[in-house]
Amino acid sequence: MLDLPLHVPVCRLETGGDPEKKLMLARLIDELAVHELAAASIDVSVLNHGVEEASSTFVRAAAARADLVLVDGPYAGSTAFLQLGAPSVADPGPVPTFACAGLDEIKACCTALVLWLHECLARTPVGGCVLIGGRSSRMGRPKHLLRRADGRTWLEGTIDQLRPFVSRCVLAGDGDLPASCIDLERVSDLPGVIGPLAGIGAVLQCHPWSSWLVVACDMPDIGTDAIDWLLSRRRPGIVAVIPVNQERGGNEPLFAWYDFRSLMLVQQLLRQGSLRPREMAAHKRVLQPPIPAPLVHCWRNVNRPEEL
Repeated sequence: MLDLPLHVPVCRLETGGDPEKKLMLARLIDELAVHELAAASIDVSVLNHGVEEASSTFVRAAAARADLVLVDGPYAGSTAFLQLGAPSVADPGPVPTFACAGLDEIKACCTALVLWLHECLARTPVGGCVLIGGRSSRMGRPKHLLRRADGRTWLEGTIDQLRPFVSRCVLAGDGDLPASCIDLERVSDLPGVIGPLAGIGAVLQCHPWSSWLVVACDMPDIGTDAIDWLLSRRRPGIVAVIPVNQERGGNEPLFAWYDFRSLMLVQQLLRQGSLRPREMAAHKRVLQPPIPAPLVHCWRNVNRPEEL
């Protein structure tokens, strides 16, 4: 059995080399690319059972980047079954089953598949990651330890805002912590990488199959309305939501949502020699919604003492 969580969509099918089933599969993939219930083209990876590419390693690698993995042939590690044409499997097991008897049922089958992808996305754990440990050279002291009017540190205030929405809170980066945060999990930055991309990549790498709300420690005004709005933008076909701040004229990668599939974008930037997370937003699978005017203040970041 493949060791993958049930929210990772790996779907078994059987074409058996049947030309009609192969045609149905091709049409189905084309329909998924333009389906109205997805925010972007659904990225499908098709692997052939019985050859090396359907091994556990290849399936895991495909699932880490594709929205939907289809394994052609009997495969015990699938989390769903897609039946094309006449039934070829008497009992696919206790997994969701999608049937497409002919070309005229392609659209209906795709709708059912996309709705299932929505369910998989909803079941994907969301963690909260706070980026700390920057040099704070302009502020002159660690920003995550600055105090609010109520006496809490900025870090404690951020954690309190995140907790109702996430399954766990993680700190990325080095630095001293207030007593209430001592027991939080910490992840070390990617070696040899400087800046926030080191923390974003580290938490995605340490916790595969989870998605993450990433927040920089110097955004003291984040609120539950902004978090709720950000999470509501998630859709199948999207690997990250990096909102656009129209008042500042740029995107906001340091208060954004990242699916586990976005690790491939971090790795791509690093291969290109870039350390700027903003450049991830140019990818076609990244959603860039404009921040609603009443929420723009939640993306305010503070760098200098005079801005406090």
